[in-house]
Amino acid sequence: MVLRFEIPQRPEDLESDGGREELLRVLTVKQWDLITDDEVVQTVEYALFELDSSDSLQTCDQACFDALYATVKLFNRVPPRLKTKVVDVLCGNVLDITSSLKCLLASEFRTGEQSVLLHRNAMQQYVFLLDWLSMQADIQSEGEAREKRQLGQDVGAGKSVPTL
Repeated sequence: MVLRFEIPQRPEDLESDGGREELLRVLTVKQWDLITDDEVVQTVEYALFELDSSDSLQTCDQACFDALYATVKLFNRVPPRLKTKVVDVLCGNVLDITSSLKCLLASEFRTGEQSVLLHRNAMQQYVFLLDWLSMQADIQSEGEAREKRQLGQDVGAGKSVPTL
């Protein structure tokens, strides 16, 4: 049986089943603040390997989805070289899913409900993950802008500025 994916109100909602066992959720919930930087890199590399070595429906695999969820949740700790790769792979797979879905829907053959559900799940998962990344980027850039404004105020007030 294929579990259905629904885009949650908050990403953390995927960390519990909310009483709806028919929905895909994150099964590997960790104490996120205790994960080492090496574990973050291993998780990201696993997710990228799964998406690169399989078709774009791989997000529907539980282990792959859990790794993608952790990758995005911990994105601020992902090394820059891997951040770019994560975004490239997610965006590229959206194109693959779109193309595959067009073929599936245009097919004269009767498509199985499972196949349609897998494509629907994968598309929603990619949209969710990319939207979450976008929200995190907005929060990070707002924080950086706030720090720059604060730094400018400190300099203007005659306070010393720490050197890096």
